[in-house]
Amino acid sequence: MVHGLKVAPAYAAPALLLSLLVRFDLPSPVPGISTGTITIRPSPSSALLWPLLLGAAAGAAGGLASARPILREGPGGGRTVAAALAGGWTMLVAALGLAFGGLLIHAAVSPRATAAYLRAVGSGGPERAAVALMHHLLVLPNQSLLVVAPAMGGCDGVYGSGFSVDLLCLTRFPVGVDLGGAEAPLRWPLAIPSLRTRPTPTPYLLFLLVPAVSAALGGRAAARRVATSSEALAAGALAGVVFAALFGAAVRLGSLRLGVAADLGGFGGGGGFAFGPEPLSTSLLALAWGTVGGALGALPGSRRLAASSGPLPSPAAQAQRGPEER
Repeated sequence: MVHGLKVAPAYAAPALLLSLLVRFDLPSPVPGISTGTITIRPSPSSALLWPLLLGAAAGAAGGLASARPILREGPGGGRTVAAALAGGWTMLVAALGLAFGGLLIHAAVSPRATAAYLRAVGSGGPERAAVALMHHLLVLPNQSLLVVAPAMGGCDGVYGSGFSVDLLCLTRFPVGVDLGGAEAPLRWPLAIPSLRTRPTPTPYLLFLLVPAVSAALGGRAAARRVATSSEALAAGALAGVVFAALFGAAVRLGSLRLGVAADLGGFGGGGGFAFGPEPLSTSLLALAWGTVGGALGALPGSRRLAASSGPLPSPAAQAQRGPEER
């Protein structure tokens, strides 16, 4: 595990160097109100710290993976931790995969929406369509995160300094944006649009199966890697803790974050916002789904291990055995 951490600096250094070279300058999007250019560039500190953390986490995970045989043959505590790590990872992968599968089913049963998407993608010609589809493939994990969070009871939204707007929740479904009347474009960007929502249609509640099934699969995977009934239940519940940590990290990394700094007449200011699930509440929901679902998923394996080990003989039966039988 310690040797695995050594890859982190070598992984982070190129990311930092590339962040110093990438920069885009765009004209002001509001002519007549503001002048000058907008500069878009990566944050050097984030370009260093996040790859460093990712490299350290991936290196440590690789070190633990190489030590799995030792952990499995070692004492129960190490075996339980290894099983919980495997179960938590199974929960995350299953949740993202099931969310994507649910979207594919939705596309199949909603041909009008699918046709509208394909028309929009192909409107610019085959070359632009290929580029758009490739970019969509790259963000499929992010898309699945945006599905799993509401399925667990959370919300996707836009969150910034002093404001928050929930866009998609388990019980609320967006249907449009109210710009505040015909005069709103004249007052932009001071006008604040509002989101029109309606109760979530009943068929969409089937997405509740995504966290339920993924948590059960993770608990089952954890229970298969231990030797006793009590270890199976503990590993299934601990897998939920691992799942919550992994999902919280995925939300933090998978959300779109934008920082803004401006200088107007010598007065500077700035702020930022993020688009995606709210990290803290979503992590707590993942913890609840993971621990309960993981324990329930590990229950059949726990019972199977208890049955295979059999009941312990009573003291009277042990006393009746001969020395050679003991």
